[in-house]
Amino acid sequence: MRTSKPPFKISFYLDQRFARYSADKRSTKKNSFTLVVRVYSRFEKKVQFFNTGRHYTVEQWNSIENSNTLKEKDPWIKQTRAEVDAILSRFELYNDPKYKTLQQFESALEQNIEAIT
Repeated sequence: MRTSKPPFKISFYLDQRFARYSADKRSTKKNSFTLVVRVYSRFEKKVQFFNTGRHYTVEQWNSIENSNTLKEKDPWIKQTRAEVDAILSRFELYNDPKYKTLQQFESALEQNIEAIT
C-alpha cells in the first residue's frame, strides 16, 4: 500500500544574508542571523519563507541543531530547542492534505493565532 506525501515540505534554516550586529562595540556578542521557516508546496512547486523573529549566531544555531534534548546539560540550549520545536510543530499541524496551496496554508496559520498576555 502506498502512502502519500504531505502537501508541504517544511524546514528551518539560518538566513545568513543579513546580519544583526551588536550596538555596543565593546560587546563580545557576534553578529546574529534570523531563523527562517522554508515551506515548499509540492502542489504548486513554489517556496514561501516565514520569518520566526528569532536571532542566533552560527555557533548557537549549530549547538541547538545538534543537541540531544535528553542528554543536554545546558539549560539555554534545552529551552531554545524546545521553542524551535514548538514553532516547527505549529507549522506541521497545518501540513494537511486539505490545504493545497501556500495561500491556504498561510491563512490557516494566521486564523488560529492567539495573543499571549
